[in-house]
Amino acid sequence: MQQLIDREGIVQPDLALASGLIDRVAYFDVVINDLKGLSSKAAGPTVVTSKDARKEAAEKVQPPVVAEKLDSANASSVPATVPASTAALLPALPQIDLTEYASIAAQRAGSLDTRQFIAVVYAEGDIVDGEGGPNMIGGDALARELRRVRADKEVGAVVLRVNSPGGSAIASETIQRELALIKQDKPLVVSMGTVAASGGYWISTAASRVFAEPNTITGSIGVFSLVPNVKTLANKHGITFDTVKTGKYADLYTLMRPRTPDEMAVLQHSTDVIYDAFIDRVAKARNLSPDSVRVIAEGRVWSGEDAVQIGLVDSLGNLDAAIKSAAAMARIVGDYGVRELPRGKSATEVFMELFERKSPPVARVSSFVTGRDPVSAMARDIMYELDALLQFNDPRNVYARMPFLLRIR
Repeated sequence: MQQLIDREGIVQPDLALASGLIDRVAYFDVVINDLKGLSSKAAGPTVVTSKDARKEAAEKVQPPVVAEKLDSANASSVPATVPASTAALLPALPQIDLTEYASIAAQRAGSLDTRQFIAVVYAEGDIVDGEGGPNMIGGDALARELRRVRADKEVGAVVLRVNSPGGSAIASETIQRELALIKQDKPLVVSMGTVAASGGYWISTAASRVFAEPNTITGSIGVFSLVPNVKTLANKHGITFDTVKTGKYADLYTLMRPRTPDEMAVLQHSTDVIYDAFIDRVAKARNLSPDSVRVIAEGRVWSGEDAVQIGLVDSLGNLDAAIKSAAAMARIVGDYGVRELPRGKSATEVFMELFERKSPPVARVSSFVTGRDPVSAMARDIMYELDALLQFNDPRNVYARMPFLLRIR
């Protein structure tokens, strides 16, 4: 075991399986389905089958409620007395958050509409691992939204509106997997906005049809790793570091020193593995050979018009064109509705959140500088770069992202 870790540094899933470190390589949804199967097999038969039997069983387990007998005259003014020991045994009163109640009520009201729907799911911002925040695409958050869309029987087709320069490679794959599952059940169309590059293109590979605007910036099929080194900065402030580790690569991702040649080789191999997977995914999705994809990859960016010519995009068209295409692919006859997701908050929900104990969303650093003087303008430019740096949170520090910031003025 120690020899394997010291040799590889980062053990890839296939090697981990071959070495006996794990039992299986599988996506999260496969594991969940397996657990459901195991739990259903382990569950015993239901003993209470009839309404009367259920009522009788419930009465047997209900704790006695001790209360004074009150006549009708004073029943409203004298409270019942329940010992604390008995009250602790009583079933908890079912409660529901007002925001959730309003959401469920709105969903049920919408269920009266018998039309089929096209779900338009917006993926806008940098792709980050986890839940994300304002102007970010949280891999876990969007994947959860996509699972709801897949389970919604009223949704006949899905349009993914992508406006992203990419980001975390792991988060991109998490989103792409959920989109691939949707494609198995429903038509999936991608509509590219201003930018749909790198990780933004990665998640687009799940679609049956891809639309782009003529001036869309797409492609940027490439991967890089990022491991900062703050040793010089720390030493200038009198801070030094000592390390005790259990293996050759135990502190591979430390920020406290530069990488050794062996460590750089490990990181390069990890990056190459993910890049090859990216190339293979594009090749299969676009019906191209891996070699032809490599010619147009390596981080190159393309306009929407050029992307059509080289096979990365199917057609030029806006969001409306993508919605109409999805409806045609789903063979929806007659009128259909459009649901935009993630759903925006209603005025009532925004008002109720003012009274809930929730931590405020993470704001972008640049939003704190509002002055118009030259110093403030310079500070905003610096903080704009810092905003991008703070979004590099991939667990393996591997990113499918345009390696520059694009601002159109």
